[in-house]
Amino acid sequence: MTADLSSVLAGARLLPVLTVPSAASADPLAEALAAGGARCAEVTFRTPDAEQVVKDLLPDAKVLATTLREVPSAGVNDGTAAARSAETGCVTGPRMPGLHVLDRIGSGDAFAAGLIHGLLTGHSLERALAYGTAHGALVMTTPGDVSMATLAEVEALLAGGSAHVRR
Repeated sequence: MTADLSSVLAGARLLPVLTVPSAASADPLAEALAAGGARCAEVTFRTPDAEQVVKDLLPDAKVLATTLREVPSAGVNDGTAAARSAETGCVTGPRMPGLHVLDRIGSGDAFAAGLIHGLLTGHSLERALAYGTAHGALVMTTPGDVSMATLAEVEALLAGGSAHVRR
């Protein structure tokens, strides 16, 4: 799986993030992206058709993953994630309850970055998902949309540490 992911991402200069409004709009959208040279895309799972659209358009997809958030209040979120692959079936990420949200912008990108890091470094899907979940959580607790979290901070959070800023 690492070689497949590396070859796809190597040529990707842009990773479009899509919310597919309906199954009917998926084909024209995919065709336009392919015509424009897109080799991969992130699909948000915000619509009822999203999972089926991804399965139809990408029957050979190696990994599907998404964040899962509960929002008890604007300032506090509970986070986790889920992923699926043919090899593992469905796995869930670690629960990150009571995250004191400073800024949610960029947390999905951070989730994707952590997941991709885990996959590219040869970790299991479950561990890669944990990296994504923790990295996304850390980004929500800091200002701005660019991650300043280190790998050591991500691993400390996974080991039971806090998402509070240590800088």
